[in-house]
Amino acid sequence: RVPFAPYAAVALPAFELRRGLALARARGERFRLSYTRLPRELRSPGAWLAHDGHAARVVLDEDSRAGRANCTANGGACTEGEPALLPAPPCWLSALLLPYPTPLHSGDSTEIRCIT
Repeated sequence: RVPFAPYAAVALPAFELRRGLALARARGERFRLSYTRLPRELRSPGAWLAHDGHAARVVLDEDSRAGRANCTANGGACTEGEPALLPAPPCWLSALLLPYPTPLHSGDSTEIRCIT
């Protein structure tokens, strides 16, 4: 496995991001996460891809085992309300909502691809 290798872009809800981060932290993983916050008014894969998110770029470098994390947003320190720093969502919410990441491919427009 190549550390910090670039992967395909995906869109997912903030609570799913928090759930996934909680799993990595529970395993004591060292990881780097880079994401762009999407405005709520963007509702389609095409709009997500077209969004210039440089102003909303977040980078989280974390070593869960050592208890160290560095989070930057827009080049400065993350605020405590940043989704990557929030605790995992409650178990009942994870049981009720089963979102999955939406892969984003060039050429996508208004519909989400079937990935099941």
